[in-house]
Amino acid sequence: MSQLKQTILETAAKDLAEIETALKNNLNTYLDLVSKAAGHILFSGGKRFRPLLMVLSARICEYSGTYDKTFSVIFEYLHTATLLHDDIVDEATLRRGKPVANSIWGSAIAVLVGDFLLARSLSIAAETNKIEVIQAIGEVTEDMAQGEIHQLLNKGSLDLTEMEYKEVIRRKTASLIQGACRTGALIAGASPEKEKALTVFGLNLGFAFQMADDLLDYTSDTETLGKTIGADLREGKMTLPLIHTLKNAGCLILMAGFDIQLIALQNMWMKPRMRFPFLLHPEPRIC
Repeated sequence: MSQLKQTILETAAKDLAEIETALKNNLNTYLDLVSKAAGHILFSGGKRFRPLLMVLSARICEYSGTYDKTFSVIFEYLHTATLLHDDIVDEATLRRGKPVANSIWGSAIAVLVGDFLLARSLSIAAETNKIEVIQAIGEVTEDMAQGEIHQLLNKGSLDLTEMEYKEVIRRKTASLIQGACRTGALIAGASPEKEKALTVFGLNLGFAFQMADDLLDYTSDTETLGKTIGADLREGKMTLPLIHTLKNAGCLILMAGFDIQLIALQNMWMKPRMRFPFLLHPEPRIC
């Protein structure tokens, strides 16, 4: 663990502990199955990055209430809901080093538990009694869904541009982080200037977060990352590392059946030769 990360965790230890308690106390399920399926991923070692951002954003805007931890769980519940749904769409096998929820309880249960977490998030947002917060959470939920659909539509699109990629990650990832920072300002009754500053900060942090995550899919390992590496390329997802490579390096793409070989001829940052099984085009193609 880096010194910076260690310092952050030590400084935020009390907040993180209170967020953890709030996550458990606010599920409000009456079926044990829902608690078990949600808890399988919710309490499997998440960083609590998004709720912590909301708490800290509220604090720097001089929030004086006692419900910041309760409101912060909105963003972890939303995040967890998307993970439950994504693992089904992506046919994933691991999440945070554990078998995905749908492999244990089935896809139907995983989808419905994800839906419950989305609904629970909106219920908690309503408890703020601030229409701006409710609208913000609604917009975030819409953005995340449309971002995932947009990404599905772009699978295998070798001509996807960086601008199009940024629009996808703005919706599917950055909007939630942006929403967490903005909501911190909203519950604190911050000035429009502070709200705007935190909104812009959250958006850019969200972009950086997703770009780093996409890079780790190529450079990390399964044990460290907690999920199978190389999944994006196998699934045909055009993320920034591959878009940048195809744009800036001469390359020869040889396809046969479900195999793809990328041979970089110049300035490639990744290994000279990688093989992943997914079908982009039925015939070989040179770019």
